Amino acid sequence: MSSRMNSEAAARAYRLRKSYKLLEDVRSSPFSVDSCDALTRHLIAEHDFDLLEAIIEPLGAEYLPRSGHHRQSNEEIFKNATAAAAALGKVSTFFRALVHTTPREAVTGCTRDYLFVFLTTRWRLGGAFWMTWILSKAPKLVVEADLMPACTDLLLSIGDNKATKETYEIKEEIALMNHTIDVLFVMLERKDERGRYWQICREPTNPCLLMKALRNAFDTEARCEAIQARILHPSNRPAKRSDIAALVDRGPLFVTGVSGERLAGAAKSLRLLIYSLADLGTNAALWNEFLRQDMLAKHSLALRTLIESAQKEDFTDKQFWASVSTSTARLLTAVLDLASDPAECLAQMFNAGLLYCVVHCLPYGSWKVVNGCDLPLRRMVPYFYIRNVFEAARERGDAEAFLQRQGLPAKVETMCLEVDVAIRASSYVYGESQKNKCIALCSNINHRSHEPSANDSPIRGMKTCGRCRAVTYCSPACQEEDWHALHFRECRRLSERSPYTNRHARVTLNSFQANRDQLAHLEYALNTSYSNAVAQGIRRKPGRPWDEGVSCFLVDLASTSPEVSPSQTQRALADGLVQKHDFTYLDLELQPRILRCIEEAEGRANDGAFIVEATFPRDQDTWFYIFASVQNIPDPLQRMRRKIANSVIRIGVPNASYMGDMVINNNLEH
Repeated sequence: MSSRMNSEAAARAYRLRKSYKLLEDVRSSPFSVDSCDALTRHLIAEHDFDLLEAIIEPLGAEYLPRSGHHRQSNEEIFKNATAAAAALGKVSTFFRALVHTTPREAVTGCTRDYLFVFLTTRWRLGGAFWMTWILSKAPKLVVEADLMPACTDLLLSIGDNKATKETYEIKEEIALMNHTIDVLFVMLERKDERGRYWQICREPTNPCLLMKALRNAFDTEARCEAIQARILHPSNRPAKRSDIAALVDRGPLFVTGVSGERLAGAAKSLRLLIYSLADLGTNAALWNEFLRQDMLAKHSLALRTLIESAQKEDFTDKQFWASVSTSTARLLTAVLDLASDPAECLAQMFNAGLLYCVVHCLPYGSWKVVNGCDLPLRRMVPYFYIRNVFEAARERGDAEAFLQRQGLPAKVETMCLEVDVAIRASSYVYGESQKNKCIALCSNINHRSHEPSANDSPIRGMKTCGRCRAVTYCSPACQEEDWHALHFRECRRLSERSPYTNRHARVTLNSFQANRDQLAHLEYALNTSYSNAVAQGIRRKPGRPWDEGVSCFLVDLASTSPEVSPSQTQRALADGLVQKHDFTYLDLELQPRILRCIEEAEGRANDGAFIVEATFPRDQDTWFYIFASVQNIPDPLQRMRRKIANSVIRIGVPNASYMGDMVINNNLEH
């Protein structure tokens, strides 16, 4: 029996030596498919776990550093850690061989079996902890120089998103473990000898392997939720900011000093990072931390730097432009979907040069969209009417560059024309010639009865009601007159119904300026040709049927419909289509004031007076709804100009007034 045992031990030793030799061939030639195939064929033929068990032996839980009474000596800890580091390198090579082998049924079955052994015997019980501990303590230990690449390869091999049906469940279980997530973020936070976050790029045109591992971690919704929960867990509170900083601060490092073919690799790495950040940002707490750490400006600047470098070198690589185009689109879409104040975020990004990126990505933005452009141009349109967004776009000359674009596909150019309208309108409204233009902000319906000097008071002279914050006056005389006429009946109820007013908003010069800007845009729309924004409509009177409604203009500067093209809108208006709107639930306590304005406008209809309802973007959840009565006044250049006489601003949810499909009404007259 002893001779048989000796022969079995000798055979096992021979198999191990051969396995180690094949494993060493894979390690020395990491990109050789032949060496990977040779090791895998040997493992399938033998179908035992001797090699894997021998490799992962030093990763056992019994070797982990202990504290208290059972604390090991420093020499023992050092010895165990060095052995564990070597084991991590070998197990990384082992699984990389399985992953890179030509796929077939025997290979996937073999991979499944080995993954199961690794998960149940070592990863769950010590492997992940060893990796975290060694990476955290590595500066104090003598470990292999290629430990970070080896650990990255291991994460990629056991968590890649190309898992077959046989290996999917095991890989998903590994990916969802807190230990795995902890390992990933320890690696992301690790810095090299220069004090910079690690970048692992084996080929200049390929992305950083750490970013591939990060992107794999978001491959399923369950993985994304697990990472969000782990970062936000109360036990991780001190480390949360450093976890996020390791992502937010990494983007600019990818583009520092890159040139030539390395531009392609940097663009791909940045794309993987931006997509991962966008997935993480679906959690509101994490998104707010991103904003606190200036993520939008940093990554906008990184994209701009890449594109400027490519322009300087005339770099035309298709994969580069596809990567920067999709990265730009993803960053914009994330802001439009997730930001509570998209306008403020867009202004930050445009200041950093993201509109420059949009301009240069336009020829490439349709590469994966058959009939359009993946850049969210139409969704950006309403925000170009907002002062800080437009001024950020204009300051660097990017708005003018957008207007000067050439040679785009027809459908992309059609979407760009809608942006053109907004840019040109804002160029006029915020231009020097309109800087001192008179815009009536006073809420007093009889405002026009006062002396001309009070008619259009400068913003610094405006006052708001201190109780409800819902009405604004140019002078004490107007405030007193309006109080006796209307406001004493509405003020208390307005102050109690804050969701529909500005009660809790801080009233500043900026808020007065925003209201003035909205009215200026409205006047410009009524005096020029806003083909998409101005439509005919019917405004329903409270409790009255639609055929007794009031005809009005509807000016929508808060939204654009991707499904309706400008030509469709024009045909609809030419055919006499009229929109029906009921503003009852928006008017509320302001309804008597609005009805009074409507009566006065109807009484002066022969003089060209009419009413308008307009919308402007406010934040992610609400719009400004502006009711205005408009009159015609003489103008030396246009003979007659439309000017706002009175206005009422409410706040409501998007499309709060829409009452169904457009209806035919060819007899409607203004």
